[in-house]
Amino acid sequence: MIYFIDFNTQDRDPLEKTNFQTPKQFVDYQEINKINTKIIPCNEPIIVVFAQVSENLMNFFSHTTRVDAFFYWQSSLKLTQDYHQFLSRYKGYLGSIQGNLEDLQESLILLMRYIQKEKYKENFLINRIEELQEEFKSVVNLLEKEVLFSKENYKKVRKRLKKEFKPLTFSKIYKIGLSSGSEINEFISTDHQVLWVSFSTKSYGVSSELIKFIEEYLGKDTLDYQDFIETLFNLHENLKTEMAKNYEIEASIIHINLKTLEVKGNIWGDYYFLSTNKKNILFPKNIPFEREFIEKSYFNVKIERDEKILLLSPGLVKNYKQLKSEDQLVKFVQAHLENAKEDILDEILIEIKSSLDDDFFDYDSYITYLEVSPNAILDISN
Repeated sequence: MIYFIDFNTQDRDPLEKTNFQTPKQFVDYQEINKINTKIIPCNEPIIVVFAQVSENLMNFFSHTTRVDAFFYWQSSLKLTQDYHQFLSRYKGYLGSIQGNLEDLQESLILLMRYIQKEKYKENFLINRIEELQEEFKSVVNLLEKEVLFSKENYKKVRKRLKKEFKPLTFSKIYKIGLSSGSEINEFISTDHQVLWVSFSTKSYGVSSELIKFIEEYLGKDTLDYQDFIETLFNLHENLKTEMAKNYEIEASIIHINLKTLEVKGNIWGDYYFLSTNKKNILFPKNIPFEREFIEKSYFNVKIERDEKILLLSPGLVKNYKQLKSEDQLVKFVQAHLENAKEDILDEILIEIKSSLDDDFFDYDSYITYLEVSPNAILDISN
């Protein structure tokens, strides 16, 4: 739509005959308030041409909703500075254009084509954005379904990773690191006892031999703790001779009596045994894994109903210590332990990982979570 404001009869006649490929309307100043641009589709351009300058043209802009371009034609009068500033705020203001009637006709045709082209681009982009928004919604909905599906599968996997030896339930989570070596966490059980075995090494060869050693005890009807320790150190001394390079073992061997909840064990290296029962918290003493330190590394405690315990491996501690201090580590883990949730292990790993510069741990890491049933039936005959 082209609006010609206050054009005289002499100029109107040729303009009325010109095909601008859009409707046109001639309007006197007294009829400005009758113009209603709201009824014109948004994709159709609106151009306004004023035949003269008038200070009351603000009335036009006070009620119209949109104009794509407007200008003065053949105006010999100059706008006041305030009025010029007022009009300049509007997008599409082209100022004053001089020339004859043919120049005006040609300018309007070119201007209309330009605006229509820009409108087409704008509408195309709007439509494309709307299409992309719909596609994005579809992708988001699909991803949400995939996330829910993955969460459900992950929960199922995590349940399978749980080990239950009534009245105890163990959960563990393992994170692979970039450094050589690995960590081992396994359980050997009989009717009334569990041996909770953890190793941290700097050599895959040593880890492989330790796994073979553990497998020899799996499925046995009886288990003697002292015999296990003795046999372990026999293996250690052989491996130490054969694999002198990068040979280092850190170990946590914990024996739990399922009837009495009495716990005894040995910890060599940088393992943290953290508990909701403060009497049972054990900090690492960095005792070397050697036969002469068996007695020094020994401990015994008694766990209670509803007690919760976290065993942090040396690898996890190394990853965390690169970021924060030992005191912060203990406070951080104890806070999670006191407010223990089903996904406590995930929360701890996610929080540590979020502090890293990349997505990878430097060291293999294990966290093991032990829950004692609040309804545990204990043997107090002794």
